[in-house]
Amino acid sequence: MDDEKIIKAVGHGLLLWSIFDITLSIYLHGFKELNFLWFCSVGLLALSLGIIFKNYMLINSFLSMGLLIQPVWMSDFVSYSLFGISLNGFTMYIFHPGTFYLEFLNNSISHMLMLPLAIYIAFKISRKNSNSYIFIPIATAIVLTASYLFSPKYGNLNCVR
Repeated sequence: MDDEKIIKAVGHGLLLWSIFDITLSIYLHGFKELNFLWFCSVGLLALSLGIIFKNYMLINSFLSMGLLIQPVWMSDFVSYSLFGISLNGFTMYIFHPGTFYLEFLNNSISHMLMLPLAIYIAFKISRKNSNSYIFIPIATAIVLTASYLFSPKYGNLNCVR
């Protein structure tokens, strides 16, 4: 199987995962909580669509935002998993007793795989795309504004509070 077919299959797999992630979030937390608007959920959807439709703007946009956010989450997860020490508290929500096992797996695996996959895909198929530089701040502003305006304060969706 050639690289293009493998990459397309990865995109479809990520799309199915994104649908599962959003559905699980709504099932566990309800629609009003807007937990499906976390960057990781939106990013997973954007990355999958970018791969499927060879939309380099979506791939580059996810990668540029992911490079800022995901390493912080990943380092906290690895540190707490291996040493029991949280570096910044970002992952503590999934280690709380009573966290649904499927939610723990979904969050852990998606956060740990999205960035490496995006880097691989970007180097494999993406090219310079100046539209990304316009799309990134607009998409970020929309997600962060919606997170601030419509989500409950106690949830601190996308760390906007």
